[in-house]
Amino acid sequence: MSATHDAGRTRPPATFEVGRHQVRVWVADGRWGVAVDEGALAQWYMTQADAWTAGVSEAYRLDAAKR
Repeated sequence: MSATHDAGRTRPPATFEVGRHQVRVWVADGRWGVAVDEGALAQWYMTQADAWTAGVSEAYRLDAAKR
């Protein structure tokens, strides 16, 4: 579903394993949020794909920082 169809509704988050991290993506009030390892990113996104991409990028950044 697009964010337009989800306006005003909340769905359970989708959780993905990315490297050693859990990425959660959810929609609330027509905006998409993302958290990596329980830490929510500060930005909201217009699409699920944008939120997921931001979460994956953050997970990769965290993995690279540990090397």
